[in-house]
Formats: sequence, structure tokens, C-alpha cells
Amino acid sequence: IINEIEFAPELAGSDRLISYSKIPIKNSQGGIIGVAGIHRHIEDKQAQLTTSDKLGNAVKVMHDNYSDQIDFKKLAQTASMSYNHFIRRFKELFGVVPSEYLTRVRVQAACRMLEQTNDTISSIALQTGFYDHSHLSRVFSKTMGLSPSAYRKAHGGKGPPQKES
Repeated sequence: IINEIEFAPELAGSDRLISYSKIPIKNSQGGIIGVAGIHRHIEDKQAQLTTSDKLGNAVKVMHDNYSDQIDFKKLAQTASMSYNHFIRRFKELFGVVPSEYLTRVRVQAACRMLEQTNDTISSIALQTGFYDHSHLSRVFSKTMGLSPSAYRKAHGGKGPPQKES
């Protein structure tokens, strides 16, 4: 795992982000015997942004409006940058392109909702900017390594009330 972004584990429900990398440690026979990892708080990178730097505003727009369809070309314009420069500069600072960053913000919002609400997965999908249940499930499984239902069950979330028969 190289330069993945997710919410800091020490602050449940927080919007504080970390970037992390993990690599396997192998013995002389090639078997995995451990994992080496490093993480850094995104704020360390964000500290490099001045308050006048429009990239900081672009990140804020993504966090504040993750459930909306975000036009990255318009976001680049608001940052007073060409689209290509915006994408390059964003990737330099955050290790991922803006669309991947937004996807991770959406998945983490879905994680919080799965843990803290009784909302259906379809409802959570729509509330977090995904097209439907299937889209959320596909992206969530790829990002988190398990389905939204399995995540909810593993993290003690409450599912929607079951109908009595």
C-alpha cells in the first residue's frame, strides 16, 4: 500500500486525514513475517498551504460538499489554476488526484454512517455522493476490503430495523 489516504484512526468521526504506506517484510524464504509502515498527517502538508492558497479552499469544498457532484474543472478555476496544473499540484501535496481524494472522503463518510446510523446502504450511498447501492458497494469494497454490510457488522453499526414476520 503506497500513499493511501484515510481518516486518522485516533479521532473517530474526525475529518483529520493521514497518508500512509505499508510494505511487507519477508524472510529469506520469501514468506511474509511482518509489515513496515509509515504515516504522516495531511495537515503537515496542509501547513505548507497559505491561507491564500486556493488548494486549501478546494479541499474544504470537497469535504463540505462530498455528497454533491463536484466539477474539478470549476474547482481548478476557483483555485486560479489550469485544470492540469491543479491536478499536478494537488497530487504533489496529497499523493492522489482530486477525484481519488474525494472518493476517500465519501467512503469515510459512509463508514461513519454505517457505524452510527440505521440508514439503509442505498440511503447512505445517495447521502455520500454515490449513484446507488451498487456503486457504493463496489467502491467501498475496493477501498476498504469488505462490503458495506460486512463493515457495519464488524464495527458494531446498527443496520436498518428488520421487518417482523
